Amino acid sequence: MKMMKHKCPHCNKKVISNWGKFNSSALHPAICPSCGGYSKQHYAGTALESLLVTFGVPVVLLWSLFAKTWWPVFATVLVVISSGILKFLYVPMVVVDLQAAKNYHWFAFGCLVIVLAWVSYEALGS
Repeated sequence: MKMMKHKCPHCNKKVISNWGKFNSSALHPAICPSCGGYSKQHYAGTALESLLVTFGVPVVLLWSLFAKTWWPVFATVLVVISSGILKFLYVPMVVVDLQAAKNYHWFAFGCLVIVLAWVSYEALGS
């Protein structure tokens, strides 16, 4: 069975594995085995999708509750999974800005330090 590969945005060769693309982000970019370039999945979400998720989930849950059936929930889950698979397959990877990725790392580290300080303060008492 031949594995599907994804195109590297640096060298335009189809060498990045499915797992490499699936697991890639700005904090953990995929490394091209051909040219060594860093890339990540392009976020293909739109404002319309965000609004549909924000307002659509409560609507579907209420519809399911009043109709006394799980079919609206099952249909919604099926649509969300299908759209995620289609985006994964057809949305190209993009180049990672390493300086921005370093900034993300430091921001995440700072957030963890703040949470640790807050939890320690709450655990030890005022």
